[in-house]
Amino acid sequence: MTPDRPLVIGHRGASGYRPEHTSAAYELAFAQGADAVEPDLVLSGDGVLVLRHENEISGTTDVADRREFADRRRTATVDGQEVTGWFTEDFAWAELRTLRARERRPGSARPTPRSTTASACCPSPT
Repeated sequence: MTPDRPLVIGHRGASGYRPEHTSAAYELAFAQGADAVEPDLVLSGDGVLVLRHENEISGTTDVADRREFADRRRTATVDGQEVTGWFTEDFAWAELRTLRARERRPGSARPTPRSTTASACCPSPT
């Protein structure tokens, strides 16, 4: 970074090209010239910091497709709103690592063919 160049920060990695908060998104952000990435952190049930935007993970992982975790679905209050889904604090890190990341909004105008084809690409790093 030099004074004549702005600081470039990849928000959640290169989330317009890869599912957010994945190794693939972070690596691509740096390959595209980001100086840094801005992560969000939540806790697993066993106290491991997990790189996710929020603790409810059904929108960004395949947890809803995993029968072994069906009993973990619940309703909780998040930022004053009732939210039903699966929450990182109800899982050990070893369980969260088995989940596959997916594109948050596959039907929106934001995802590109690159981001939707990368869906279900990888677990969330710590």
